[in-house]
Amino acid sequence: RPGRCFLERSAREEWQSQLDLGFLWSSRDWGRAGEYLEKAITLARQMDDPAILARSLNRVGNWYANQEQPQEALRCHEEALSIFEQLNDQRGLTATLDLLGVTNLMAGNMVASAHFYQQSVAHYRQLGDRPGLSSSLALFSMRGGSYMVETVYCNPAPLTACLKDGEEALAIAREMGSLPAEAGVLMYAG
Repeated sequence: RPGRCFLERSAREEWQSQLDLGFLWSSRDWGRAGEYLEKAITLARQMDDPAILARSLNRVGNWYANQEQPQEALRCHEEALSIFEQLNDQRGLTATLDLLGVTNLMAGNMVASAHFYQQSVAHYRQLGDRPGLSSSLALFSMRGGSYMVETVYCNPAPLTACLKDGEEALAIAREMGSLPAEAGVLMYAG
């Protein structure tokens, strides 16, 4: 008869495999990815580990955002944010603020997106996370206008501030020697 430790490890491994399969399938088949992610979130809710649940919520929320279901995505990310705040998990909190920023951007809520990106940029600076900072700054720079929401008029920041953030994001990407990060920054700046 297996012991409690074995069962906990087995449940965690099953959850991780479902999450990994969902991530893997997201590059090929969004429907299949969703099936694995739903299994992962079900397993996460059964486990007594809030951090695992919050990570799962962020992964599922990102899936919803890419399925053009921003309200469901926001619901998942907001629940994850609440959990990470209770855990005082700064890395999880920062990643979630970043996801709330991009999800609101995709949903056309530029004001909320700028609000969350302002927070994620500050947190990434505090953590010394240069890749996260570069990415957040690049997306934060889109608050002055964006191809993602070109039909929505909202300009919560002057263009000069947005360009400054984009230039900093590009400088960080170049300092890291990351061509994919550099390409991403240039795409957003364009």
